[in-house]
Amino acid sequence: MSTKKKVGISDLLRDEVQKETEAPAKNDATEQTIEVKAETVAESVSKASIRPELNAVAKPPSLDDRTKAKVFDLELSLTQSRQRETELSQTIADLQKDLKFSHTNIELLQKSLAAIESLKNELDQQLVEVKRDNLRLAEANIQLSEQIKTLESTKELAQPPIVEPPISSQLVSQSPQNNRATPRKQPVEQPYPHRDRNPYARPTGSNEQLQRINNKNIGWMD
Repeated sequence: MSTKKKVGISDLLRDEVQKETEAPAKNDATEQTIEVKAETVAESVSKASIRPELNAVAKPPSLDDRTKAKVFDLELSLTQSRQRETELSQTIADLQKDLKFSHTNIELLQKSLAAIESLKNELDQQLVEVKRDNLRLAEANIQLSEQIKTLESTKELAQPPIVEPPISSQLVSQSPQNNRATPRKQPVEQPYPHRDRNPYARPTGSNEQLQRINNKNIGWMD
């Protein structure tokens, strides 16, 4: 069984007074809430108006700009590559020229080497022949020396010994035959092509006549 609480007049009056006092407080709170909401909306509007400006300042480049920048970089790289290609082509041409020159030098050196080798072979052959000739000459000299020695020994054997005559201290006796006068030799006629004279004839006659003839011929004899 429920019990009903009895409400007095004083209680009702108290409730009314509380209601009246609570109503202005609610109104104040409502007004504050409205003001706060209004400020929040205003701040949101101001932030919304500032954000596009910030977005406009920090806006990333567009696709077209990026494409143009990429194309420019590619064109620059292409130009550099072409320049590099030209330099490399010139370098290759120079290297090929040097290589051709080197091949020419190698051919000349090979020909020179072949000529030197041929000359060396000829000189070696000549050296062998010279050595052979020297050996033959040495053998011939040896044989000649032996022959000379043989001839000298043969001459020594064939030469008779020299006999010295005995020396005698005795005087040779003179015989009357040794005292004979040796006949006077007749003068040999000497040819004188530039003189016309008669051949010499021994004069005959007495001593006086001979003396006269001799005196006469003294000048001729001189």
